[in-house]
Amino acid sequence: MNSNWDAVLSTGVDNIDRQHQEIFRLINNLVSAMNEEKSKIEIIKVLDSLEEHAIRHINEEEAIQKENNYPGLEIQQMQHEEFKECLRDIRSFLETREISTLFIIHMQQKIFKWCRKHMLTADKDLGEFLINSRRN
Repeated sequence: MNSNWDAVLSTGVDNIDRQHQEIFRLINNLVSAMNEEKSKIEIIKVLDSLEEHAIRHINEEEAIQKENNYPGLEIQQMQHEEFKECLRDIRSFLETREISTLFIIHMQQKIFKWCRKHMLTADKDLGEFLINSRRN
């Protein structure tokens, strides 16, 4: 599973792409903190940063969609809820259980797979819509 943002994920909208790159960076920081066996407090701080950035990004992205009457807004909102739920599940696990190698691998695969799929489909469509809207 590729754990780095790459150009194939680009939406063509600079602000959205920069935010996506930051999400990937923060996910990698979370995985690294777990692999390095940092304390739960440190790991949760990294998760806090990821959640804060992701929620800010989601709110901004959905506001852009509303402003531009994007027809795929409801799909985006449902998918964004899935991502927030994934982050809540990670937090719940971290707060109640010991971190295992299996958990790290599962979490890493799940979160990166979700991000890549969402960015390659829903966000690519959004980027095309926004670029075409600006041309007209």
